[in-house]
Amino acid sequence: MALEKSSGPLARMHALVGGFVSVLAVVLLLVIAVVTFWNSLRTLGENLGSTSGVSVAVEAAINDALLLLIIGELLITVTQKANLVRQLLEFLVIGVTTLVRHALQLVLRPETSKSVVPDLLLDAAAILILVLAFLAVRVVEARVDGSGRSLIHDEAPA
Repeated sequence: MALEKSSGPLARMHALVGGFVSVLAVVLLLVIAVVTFWNSLRTLGENLGSTSGVSVAVEAAINDALLLLIIGELLITVTQKANLVRQLLEFLVIGVTTLVRHALQLVLRPETSKSVVPDLLLDAAAILILVLAFLAVRVVEARVDGSGRSLIHDEAPA
């Protein structure tokens, strides 16, 4: 019998610990999001007053916005009760967003200009692999298994 379907003390403890870990993850992600947002506002306020600081402020705002997007995607993935295929798609999107953020950081930082090209090529290759993986999962998801249920939506086709 599967652990999720049993009603013994071990299953109740597993459910309690799993619920606690989920709540802890959500709280930590929310705290990180609030701190990131506050830091973004502070950085914008400090750098918008000077002429040389505008580019730094814009870079920080883009970086923080992408980080908040990643945190938001993680929050959605952690809090919903989707099946594994659906979560895989969401984590692939998080991976692409993270790699785009990293590539933008490389391009916008002049002190790393000597080693930018190999890092950008590596990021581009990783993004291509993740996008191809996303497309492959979507193609498989479009098919239905032998029971007539969608692999992601768990519903019978119309």
